[in-house]
Amino acid sequence: MAHILLVDDDADLVARNTAALEADGHAVATASTTAEGLDAVRRGAPDVVVLEAMLDGAMAGFDLARTLARDFPTLPLIMLSRVDE
Repeated sequence: MAHILLVDDDADLVARNTAALEADGHAVATASTTAEGLDAVRRGAPDVVVLEAMLDGAMAGFDLARTLARDFPTLPLIMLSRVDE
């Protein structure tokens, strides 16, 4: 069982992914902003972070990814994005 942190501001997407991951036996924590995501990692590093690239209405997800890569270089990070434009 993995401890997975989902960082995304789309509540419906987070709910669906949380349900699917928990059904597979994983522990899931969630955050809806970059600040919440960084705080969650600092409180207890998860096994993997799944991060929305366009978080907080801009490219802040990329900024969080850079911070995590610098401060937690062995932490696996999966970036997601659904850009329509």
